[in-house]
Order: sequence, then structure tokens, then C-alpha cells
Amino acid sequence: KIGDTLFYVEVADTSAARIQGLSGRESIGEGEGMLFLFDTTEAHGIWMREMRFPIDIIWIKEGRIVGVTERAAPEPGVPLHELTVYRPPEPIDTVLEVNAGVAERERLHAGQKIEYIDAGELRD
Repeated sequence: KIGDTLFYVEVADTSAARIQGLSGRESIGEGEGMLFLFDTTEAHGIWMREMRFPIDIIWIKEGRIVGVTERAAPEPGVPLHELTVYRPPEPIDTVLEVNAGVAERERLHAGQKIEYIDAGELRD
């Protein structure tokens, strides 16, 4: 949860899951995203390998947004070694990927706190 906005996320917390990310999917639903949990705090890069839709990349460190990359676009046909690698403005430990336009619409910005809520808690 960021502010009043709730995101239902799939967690990518292994190397294989982070490499796969949202690659190959046609889309993600409204209010959904993928949360990348890294083992280290550093300037982890995000690429758009085999992506089919644009996304916003929310860069997070210690539970706070440190930056937002809006409307990262797929690069079909671009060789792997030439793909754009998006980088955070400072070292991070978490990334949230959501549909393009969500960051602007929900006014997501640096400094906002991230609250993690287990989906089971929402049913209570």
C-alpha cells in the first residue's frame, strides 16, 4: 500500500523470478504489480527483455520510494546487449513494477512510505 493506493503484487524474490519478471506476459491487471525483493542494496537495473507492455518502475529503499521511472517502453526486436537498462537514482533494495501511467495517476513520488499487508489480513 502506498498512500491510499493498494496494489496486489506477485513477489519476485529469487534470482530466476527477478530475471523472468513480467517478461512474456500480455498485461497485468489494474491494481496489480510485481514486487522485486533484492538480497542487497545497490543500483539494481531493470530491463524490458521480452516485455509486451509499458510499465512504471517504482524504486524503493528501506520501505520508502526513492524514485519513479515512468512509462518504460518495450523494445521489441532490440538485441539483448542493446536493451535499455533503467537504473534507480540511488541504491535500492526493492522495485515495484506497475502498469504505465499508474505513478502519475496515483501521484507516487519519492519519500512516500510503502506499507506491506498480507492479503489474508484484507479478508478480516
